[in-house]
Amino acid sequence: MSIYESRSVETRVTFLRAAGSDVAGDARCRVVLSPSPSVPSTADVPRAKHVEHRKTMVAPLWLSLLSCSFAIPSLMAQTLERPVLLASGESQGNYFRVANAIAEVSARSGIKVQPIVSAGSVENIGMLSSGRADFALVQSDVAVRALLGRLPFTRPITNIELLTPIFTEPVHVLVRDDLFIFSVDELKGKTIATGANGSGGQLTSRSVLEAAGVSMGEFQARALSMDQIVPQLSDESIDAAFITSTVPAGTVVQSMSSREARLLVLDPKLISRLTNTGSYVEAYIPKGPYANQDDDVPTVGTQCLLLVRSNVDPTKVSSVLELLEKERTEIEHATGSKMDLLFRPVAAQLPIQIHPAAKPYLSSGLGIGWFWMGLALLLAIIGAALIWKRAHVRQATSGLADLIAAVLALCGVWLSAALGLYWCERHVNENFETISKSMWSVLVYVSGGFQARAPRTTWGERVAVVAIIVGVALVAWVIAEFGKRYISEELGRWMGRVPVPSHLAEHIILINWDRRVEEMIEELHGPEMKKRPVVVIGQGPSVFPHRPSFERCFWVSGDATDTRVLEQAKVCSAWSIIILASWSSETGQHLDPDVSDAKTVLALIALRGMCDTPVTAEVRSTRNLKAAEAAGRGVRTELVCAENFGANVLTQCAFTPGLADLFQTLLTFNANSDEIYRVKVPDQLKNARFSDVLRFYARRESKARAVIPIAVVRGSKILLNPGDDIGPLNDDDRLFVICDNEQAFDEATKHAAEMFGA
Repeated sequence: MSIYESRSVETRVTFLRAAGSDVAGDARCRVVLSPSPSVPSTADVPRAKHVEHRKTMVAPLWLSLLSCSFAIPSLMAQTLERPVLLASGESQGNYFRVANAIAEVSARSGIKVQPIVSAGSVENIGMLSSGRADFALVQSDVAVRALLGRLPFTRPITNIELLTPIFTEPVHVLVRDDLFIFSVDELKGKTIATGANGSGGQLTSRSVLEAAGVSMGEFQARALSMDQIVPQLSDESIDAAFITSTVPAGTVVQSMSSREARLLVLDPKLISRLTNTGSYVEAYIPKGPYANQDDDVPTVGTQCLLLVRSNVDPTKVSSVLELLEKERTEIEHATGSKMDLLFRPVAAQLPIQIHPAAKPYLSSGLGIGWFWMGLALLLAIIGAALIWKRAHVRQATSGLADLIAAVLALCGVWLSAALGLYWCERHVNENFETISKSMWSVLVYVSGGFQARAPRTTWGERVAVVAIIVGVALVAWVIAEFGKRYISEELGRWMGRVPVPSHLAEHIILINWDRRVEEMIEELHGPEMKKRPVVVIGQGPSVFPHRPSFERCFWVSGDATDTRVLEQAKVCSAWSIIILASWSSETGQHLDPDVSDAKTVLALIALRGMCDTPVTAEVRSTRNLKAAEAAGRGVRTELVCAENFGANVLTQCAFTPGLADLFQTLLTFNANSDEIYRVKVPDQLKNARFSDVLRFYARRESKARAVIPIAVVRGSKILLNPGDDIGPLNDDDRLFVICDNEQAFDEATKHAAEMFGA
């Protein structure tokens, strides 16, 4: 073998991990060629042999590059399959338990999560921003400081984004049980465990102390981990400790079980001062999880946030979000911590950008808010419509108007209180974590007091107090209206008295009682009529028969010439008033015609001094008509004289036999018979002439749409069968028409408008 054949080139292929890169485990291939120490320099050999030597180097070089090309795809596959790195906290802390639970459930999915033990939130921010972690669990107050570049951070951290809040962590302030310390500001001069270096708890404890007026130089700080706190409380090396964790926290459980320490209550002013910064929320530590704790402990809390670096692969971000949504129950079961804030919208004070992949998850919580806002807007529109059409509402609801108003007001306060308590308490109180639970808790408040559902926050307490006071008052109003509407009326009927509801409107008043009134009420409350309430003013107790037609009838006992009696009958809000001439004395004896007409005149004078409600009065003698006309002059008053009316009808019948039957038919309300109605001029016929009105209703396809216009009411005049010389119809005019009922008129008008294309 020649010397040149024995000489070789040592080829070394080295693969280097790119530590600190955004994609951990990324591979780089570097080929290093170096001659063997036994190989002489090329300057020591002839030119031809040097060329031959270079040729002998080519084959090993290409073989090395070829092996490298096969190794790179394998390394790339390993890189793509590498786990997602999640920065958590101390191995004894809650953040690590949560991260470990996520890692365990991720083993069954398409993405693998690897938790990283750290000192806490401050170190997590550094790992996340530098690329040593992809995701991180961070306290909300630490995140705010990082975003704003406040201590312990030297500059704003801009490459982190929010995925979702996870849960609220109450701040536990443990103080040795043998010390007479009952507020945070009394910790001056004491030795306090503020949390491990680099943890969010250390930053939180200092913020709480500073808010209480305790500066850094006024206490001795000890940076202790979770497992160091209990022993040092026991040997009195420290006087107090701050622990930011979900309930129950293992360290707190040990300390309170052995009576080494107790929880300190935070002053309401201190809580308000901290929550106003936007970094903290009101919280409480419930009694039960910890031994020797008799009451709930008010405090503040931070939100555990899941953050991600901005340049992490969006597909990995989506995979983590899907994992949390799918395996939420399993993670909660494994950690013992309820993720009550998962995918809930964050507070507006938190100045952090939401990752695009997380926006659909966080915005889903807004749907409920939009629903209730829409419902409130709908109720406002309905309320405005009811006010706009209040006359029709009063007529439709009759005596139920106040009862409906009371019920609606109670429902409005119930809904408002539920929404208010949900907003104030949803992060700290399981009784208000959803709107449905909040509505049920408010119902319990109003019906039976706070019981075990007391609010935890200051604003929650204020809303609850207002809800109870207003709610109880409205419940009393509803009960009073219900009793007045049903119980008092039934008792009144049983005792012969049917009082008039204070809210009654759009009703018909009949003054005096005889057999004709009974027949009139039967017709007015017949199946073809719009059933308006009826008030009867008469002497003595009620004489209403117990029949369905008289269910909406009310009795006012007294003299109808007395304004106090007329006020009880609500004459000013009535639809119309009918005065019958059947006046009687207190003993029940009917008065003679002149005395009866005199009472009618006095009643007209009393009515016209109070209101302008339409009045139709019966006068028994023709010689008293002028006096009655003078009493009702200037307003809508109609007089009917039996003597005069009867004589005119008889005269008409003398010329036209059968006319009496026609009048009788028109003046009787029966099914399938027409009556005369006074109606408003339809919008389609305003500014039209009377001949146009006749043509408009000339088409008669069915009885239900048959209408005959017969007169125009203009001011105090009735223009019967007028010509076009009266001019066009205006808004103040009214029509007299013959039809089956008022609904038939509306139907005929609608049909005619469609036919004429109006």
